[in-house]
Amino acid sequence: MTIHLTTTLHHFLQCNHAFWIAEFILLMQSKPEVIAEPFQVWKFLRLPNSLFQIKLEDGNRNIIIIHHKHWEVPSIYECEIWFENNVLYLPHER
Repeated sequence: MTIHLTTTLHHFLQCNHAFWIAEFILLMQSKPEVIAEPFQVWKFLRLPNSLFQIKLEDGNRNIIIIHHKHWEVPSIYECEIWFENNVLYLPHER
């Protein structure tokens, strides 16, 4: 599967050394419950001790999965990324 990033999202990830976000979303597309969603809302929230809560919702705020992962990304505390038609983008870009 190929995922495309908008220029704005690419710049955001590059400036924050956070391409792991796009990589994580790409890896999660192999899960049946994830790929079944044509419109995906990915929410990343930093918790204490470099732990991130990663939540996938559909477009109606229904939670599909919640995942926790450790990452050392000092500049990101919260972000939301949308995915549809193999394109990752920031909400304001729609």
